[in-house]
Amino acid sequence: MKAVVLEQTGGSDKLIYKEIDKPALKEGQVLVQIKAAPINFIDTVIREGNMPPGMMPELPFISGVEGSGIIALSRVMFRTSSL
Repeated sequence: MKAVVLEQTGGSDKLIYKEIDKPALKEGQVLVQIKAAPINFIDTVIREGNMPPGMMPELPFISGVEGSGIIALSRVMFRTSSL
């Protein structure tokens, strides 16, 4: 699968679009095939390395705190209902 990965802080040139391993799902998790994802202010703060002490995520970091897409794989039992 593909992801935009931040391996070191800095400018937008530090964002790398690359192939990554598909994560192993734990009980209660879903894998979402992202169709659209914005870059939010927090993504820029993280990319630049400007998070407050103790709040900076560990690198490498997959950017994007929100997105929309299709559930590709699930370890959750869902109940469907008509809308």
